[in-house]
Amino acid sequence: IEAKSLNDVHDAVHRVRYGIGQLADYAYRYGAELEGPQKVLAFAAQPPREAAWLRDVLDQERTAFLMAGNGLVEPLNETARNLPFLD
Repeated sequence: IEAKSLNDVHDAVHRVRYGIGQLADYAYRYGAELEGPQKVLAFAAQPPREAAWLRDVLDQERTAFLMAGNGLVEPLNETARNLPFLD
């Protein structure tokens, strides 16, 4: 799981790009040990409406996209809806 703050919603695209890179690095470094880890990117705030396409990009990358904050965890894409710990 990679968590990213989102203090300025206009930074959502950059934060997702950075998060994808970090998750790819973790998968490369620890993939053999973890036997195919599930990648999860969590934001502390809802991305802006004009960046809704990020959900599709992360689904294509098989990366769950969550918003986690104020004691709540909300799936933001289809991959996240299938996470076992959100049942």
